[in-house]
Amino acid sequence: SGGTQRRVGSAPPDREEKYMPLTLIDSPPSGSPLLREEIFGPLLPVVTFDSFDEAVETIRGIDSTPLALYVFTADTAAAESLLQRVQSGTAVVNDCVLQHMCHSLPFGGVGTSGHGVCHGEWSFQTFTFPRSVLWRHAKFDVDQTVPVPARHAAASGGGARRAKLLEALILHGPYLSLPGGRSLLLLLAGAAAFVASPYLALAALAGAVTVVVAGR
Repeated sequence: SGGTQRRVGSAPPDREEKYMPLTLIDSPPSGSPLLREEIFGPLLPVVTFDSFDEAVETIRGIDSTPLALYVFTADTAAAESLLQRVQSGTAVVNDCVLQHMCHSLPFGGVGTSGHGVCHGEWSFQTFTFPRSVLWRHAKFDVDQTVPVPARHAAASGGGARRAKLLEALILHGPYLSLPGGRSLLLLLAGAAAFVASPYLALAALAGAVTVVVAGR
């Protein structure tokens, strides 16, 4: 793996006991597996740098999207800058691993470190799929009863007010199961709109009939 090993503690590794002491690896080469693969053991590679920019480039050169980014500094501006310049699945400032213990935070990777997040409601969002369903009436379709110029009033220069009224009457009205008495509102709207265009009045009338039939 390269680099200088600096063992922490006096006990040597023991294969039979499956024991490995905490070991620091000082300045491993950039292509070392210690920097490219996950380490499930008490091995900690240490890479030094001379400037903040060099540290950012070193991290990006090893893995552009690490699973976790741990920043230890008393300089808030430096921590914010590093968080902005290095993309990671999670990040912790001045501690380690605690983000995985906090179930109110999503935990997961990004890019090469994984896809999707878990914990609490985030697990539900990851492993479920929101399906969109638009259900139109099988027999009564106001779009087929209103003349084309009324359905496309906005395109024919009807203006924003006319377009919004048509949206309320044609698009929303037919899909609501309302009491028959409320259809009067659509009739009144159509009467008010008659001055603007007879097509709007016809749209209101067709919408009211559709609402009454659907309500039954």
